[in-house]
Amino acid sequence: MSTIDERIQAAPLPSERERRRRNNPIIQFVRFVALSWGIFRLAHKHD
Repeated sequence: MSTIDERIQAAPLPSERERRRRNNPIIQFVRFVALSWGIFRLAHKHD
């Protein structure tokens, strides 16, 4: 088994709560807007 396969096998699985968060389109949209807004503010701060 290669090193990459061993690392993949040893990686922790996401919890049920984390999987629900990742699969919820509303939460994903809110996170996208928050990240985009932060990048927008950062870009205009250096304008």
